[in-house]
Amino acid sequence: MGQLLADESFMLRLPMPPVPTRIYAGVGGPRASWLPFGMEANDGILSVPEATGRYIALAVEVPSLHTFIMNSKRVYDDMIRFIQTLEPTAHPGGTLHQE
Repeated sequence: MGQLLADESFMLRLPMPPVPTRIYAGVGGPRASWLPFGMEANDGILSVPEATGRYIALAVEVPSLHTFIMNSKRVYDDMIRFIQTLEPTAHPGGTLHQE
């Protein structure tokens, strides 16, 4: 996947899932003019634009490094809030489920 991140045409072809989705982008990486990302927000591995592609409006920025994004309490709390906002939908079998 790392090589595909550098392939802009591949990244532009990636579809967003047809269900409510969140993108968590870390911004805990170092910033300095002499570093590879310069002053751009990053997680130490990816810049925010690399992590979000054309879906930057759906991104939730968290002050974490790449490896620790999903261990972040902010991410966990946001996921719980996000899931609670989802509307139950009728399943083809007649039962309700969360998407």
